[in-house]
Amino acid sequence: MKDERGNTKTIGLMIEDINSDFSKEIIYSIQNTISSNKNLRLVVIAGKYNESDEIYDKWQHYRIVYNSIFRIEELCQFDGLIISLSSIGQRKVKTLDTQAFEVFTDLPKVYIASNLEEVISVNYDNEIGIREAVDYLVNVNGVKKLCMLGGRENNVDAVERKRCFIKCLEENRIEFSEELYEATDMSPHTKEAAARLLDRNPGTQAVFCVNDSVAVGLYEVMKERGMTPGKELVVFGFDNTYRASEMNPPLASIGCSSLTLGQKALELLITMIGGTEVSSAKIPTRLYGRESLPYEMYEYTVREMVNIDPDFIYRMFDDCFYRYGNREYDRESVNLKRLYFEFIYRMLAAAKRRFMGVEEFNEVGRMIDIFFDNGALAYTDAAKLLNRMEKLQYGINLMNPSVSSNVMINRLFVRMKDRAIQALSNELIKTKREEVVNRSLKQTFLIESTVFNESEKRTVDSVIKGFSCLGLRNAALYLYEAPIVYEYKKMDGFPKTVRLRCAIKDGEVYVPSKERQSYRIADIFRNEKRPFSGNGYVVFPVFYGTVIYGFLLCELTYGISDRGEEISNLLGGVLYINIGRGD
Repeated sequence: MKDERGNTKTIGLMIEDINSDFSKEIIYSIQNTISSNKNLRLVVIAGKYNESDEIYDKWQHYRIVYNSIFRIEELCQFDGLIISLSSIGQRKVKTLDTQAFEVFTDLPKVYIASNLEEVISVNYDNEIGIREAVDYLVNVNGVKKLCMLGGRENNVDAVERKRCFIKCLEENRIEFSEELYEATDMSPHTKEAAARLLDRNPGTQAVFCVNDSVAVGLYEVMKERGMTPGKELVVFGFDNTYRASEMNPPLASIGCSSLTLGQKALELLITMIGGTEVSSAKIPTRLYGRESLPYEMYEYTVREMVNIDPDFIYRMFDDCFYRYGNREYDRESVNLKRLYFEFIYRMLAAAKRRFMGVEEFNEVGRMIDIFFDNGALAYTDAAKLLNRMEKLQYGINLMNPSVSSNVMINRLFVRMKDRAIQALSNELIKTKREEVVNRSLKQTFLIESTVFNESEKRTVDSVIKGFSCLGLRNAALYLYEAPIVYEYKKMDGFPKTVRLRCAIKDGEVYVPSKERQSYRIADIFRNEKRPFSGNGYVVFPVFYGTVIYGFLLCELTYGISDRGEEISNLLGGVLYINIGRGD
């Protein structure tokens, strides 16, 4: 998508707490949607959750200075904004349409998880998924005592989910009282809140967590008390993030049933940029069952297998590889959904005709290898995949017991399971190796940037010298002409220009000459101004205490959400050691 001058459209995403599960899901659902569109560029400007404008402890002070990064979006030239903010956001977004921010007055904007009136917003239809979970627990499992670990009063979804939970209980003739509810800060650090809730409610049969992160503290308390999620106590969360599938045991969670919040927000924004009016949207939700609350949305019936119903095969894929969804893919990428249909159809057809030849066996096996080689496991949970394969295998064997063709088909199922386990093992090994390498790189950077002879002068150049040791493949360090000392409630604005002190492109560091270092912040995402190419970027503030040096621009990769803040903090600390409040 290009503007009137043929330039690539730049989409700004304002979000908070980039390392939270919810933010990661938003970011990468948008990025995956535009990954094949060379004419769209995503720029993520992420701040911190900030519950008030007052400084009352060191963490609040840190968050307030960190949120100075939002000054950048006031200077950048975006074609549209997606805004996913609560706390600071609910106060800040109300100013985006005022004369104080004239650049945003007519700018297309879509809000995520917002209750602001007269704006275009995308929200979950929280009630659908919550009702599905509560109805199943009460009417099928006979659960009568359900509690909730809730969220913050200023969080739109937290308030709405509590309302829906109470409504669903009352519809099932279960009385709600505040004793059944405990508020949290919506982070994984909810152990004390979870303990209070369980202590106050002996005999609790199920707990609804306002998001998946909150369930972490509950799991810790249950482990200490010898309780297993899904056995002594049913647990389910919300947002269906990667964290849910990685917990032990995996956490059942409510999530979108089709489009994600990020995908829908981008869809609406692109339509608005094109000049067409749009309306706010609600995303339907559903319950994704796992061990903490076993629940099956679809049945794998023998009749559907015998009939080789295409809708059944595609439904099976959507149920198991639910993260694949409506993912965009280009001509060069493999359509995993279609590939899955092909090899499952052939296996079911062979079972129906009671024969599979060696040539077909090899061809189906090759398809299975291609399927897993192209990252199929990233779109599902390992436990869910293995469970669904066992169900399918059982159904096929039930169709034709003791038939020789089943030997070939069962060997293919073994191949699928082996490939899934191998892919999972390789990913764990890769993650562990990356952790070791990153620790070593950080140590090298600190030595390169802070260890000097007595005669050596400490300058920014000392930091640049170790920049390649940060483990970044594509990134750029922009510094203000002079460091800025943050003055609480007295900051009128930041400089409109910065200096590109160094960049790393495809792993190679380069330092521009001094006369080519100066940039207008408004220009840095333009094609001819970018220090490295890409369709996704994220900006981190570089500061130490109250001294703000500039910002770090990184290529938007999945790992940067976890490492970016640590790296920018490391840069800030080393700059303070080297130059303090100025060169």
